[in-house]
Amino acid sequence: MNITDRLNRLVQARRPEIGARGIKKDLANSCKISYEAVRQWFAGDTGNIKNEHLVSIAQEYDTTVDWLLIGSGEPPSRSPAPVTAAPLGPLPEFYDPDKHLVIPRYDAPGSMGNGIVLPEHIQVIEQMVVSREWLRKQNLVHTGVPRLAITTGIGDSMKGTFSDGDPLLVDSGINTFEADGIYFFSIEDAAHIKRLQRIGGGKVKVISDNPIYERWEAQISEITIHAKVLIGLNVRKME
Repeated sequence: MNITDRLNRLVQARRPEIGARGIKKDLANSCKISYEAVRQWFAGDTGNIKNEHLVSIAQEYDTTVDWLLIGSGEPPSRSPAPVTAAPLGPLPEFYDPDKHLVIPRYDAPGSMGNGIVLPEHIQVIEQMVVSREWLRKQNLVHTGVPRLAITTGIGDSMKGTFSDGDPLLVDSGINTFEADGIYFFSIEDAAHIKRLQRIGGGKVKVISDNPIYERWEAQISEITIHAKVLIGLNVRKME
């Protein structure tokens, strides 16, 4: 098995919704490598795979550089999947594993208000069955389908982006702050779902999209990242 065989196996293992035809594009977009360079790898010119490319691929797709270079079999994970998922319920009759994916509920709902200790809350969606095609069309950058989960937002601090009770698609494989975005995180056991923005000095600005809430600052080292929010599935009553 050569390195492009391993790249094929890795992407298909971590992101099965991509499909064989989307592997090169996903590698290029996710790892910020030119598509032409990736195309050349798969055409046999692997001499231009740089060390930084290997590191980026290993980090993005959760494996090791050693496996990319000399591995065999299924790609190992650098760490076990962190998702804590609720048990899956019965699947609908239309479910076809070749066409659909089951995304479980993340066990602990998050707070979008003042920060509360992992509360009990009505779960809007217990699990979600989606088509592989739908997930592919969202063009999401994530750490792999097994790490996707559904949680429920609580409170009104993100009003305008998503609301109290909205189900949220999260990537529980993202457990460090690397780029600005909306995260499910906790500080001193108080859970939040808010926008984090790096401001330097090892700090982030914690932003509520609802302007009635004040912004505040926190040390990155004090934050425990549980997941990154990818999509808000807005639930609104039609008048």
